Amino acid sequence: MATIKDVAKKANVSISTASYALNNDPRVKKETKDRIINVAKELNYHPSGAARNLKRRKSNTIGVFIKGFGGPVFSEFLDGINDQLLEEGYHIIVSSGKSAERLLQERQIDGAIIYDTGIRSELIKQVASPKLPVIILDRSLKEEYVYETLIENEKLVQELTTHLIEQGYHEIGFFSGIETSYDNQKRYESFKNTLENHNIMHHQHYKGDFTKKKSYEIIKCKIKNNKPLPDAIFCANDETAIGVMDALKEYHVKIPEEVAVVGFDNIELAKYYQPSLTTIEINRREWGMNVSKMLVAIIKNFDVDVYKPKGKIIYRQSS
Repeated sequence: MATIKDVAKKANVSISTASYALNNDPRVKKETKDRIINVAKELNYHPSGAARNLKRRKSNTIGVFIKGFGGPVFSEFLDGINDQLLEEGYHIIVSSGKSAERLLQERQIDGAIIYDTGIRSELIKQVASPKLPVIILDRSLKEEYVYETLIENEKLVQELTTHLIEQGYHEIGFFSGIETSYDNQKRYESFKNTLENHNIMHHQHYKGDFTKKKSYEIIKCKIKNNKPLPDAIFCANDETAIGVMDALKEYHVKIPEEVAVVGFDNIELAKYYQPSLTTIEINRREWGMNVSKMLVAIIKNFDVDVYKPKGKIIYRQSS
């Protein structure tokens, strides 16, 4: 039987895009949507058997609510979720924002995995129940039937920032992502605390949005206007770090001799970029699989241990 992963692969799109298209999400271009629907018909793929499942108490469907359409981080995470839920006999619906909130309010799913700060915490508290347990990955929220599985941002950032200081870097800047992001906030807090613990009271702070384009533009502007750069820049994610390094290389700033750069995520490009990027690795496929196992166990009323994604520093040439 064909799966949404088969449809996505043949249509040459991400799983999330395939799910959005099959749920008639208006953000998918018509040309792309038509291609995905044609592939689904060709493969005889049926998303969830919704009409049949309405007669039963269980829909055998999990809502996976992720902000944005993909990128290397979310793609790996979704692959892990999809593969594990297929093994467990569940379908997935991928959505975000208002569409995701509507699915939660309608309660036609057996559980939810949320990685979307656009979904209101009050709504999560309202819908979470024994019939609709919720796992959150993007905030801390203490509520019955809501389970947190969060990256150990503080510990990992402290370790990598300490490494930079021990390497002799004392003018260290931080390149933020989206300010409202829980992960961004925790990473920046840990960065500042680590500097203070080493009696470093000042640093440059660049405000980005987790994209390569934004960080490239900001650093390029700094260089063109002869603004001083720090000795090292800690970036809230790898895509930001790649944009920083693109700008530095364009203006012949040597990495790491003049400016060291480190990131967070260990996306595939990080090890192939020149110089290769020092970063923090989170195995997001493994995280997705374990979160799915955990949610299914909760739905089946089994006792579960909350899964904590493991991280490690990958030291490479950029620092």
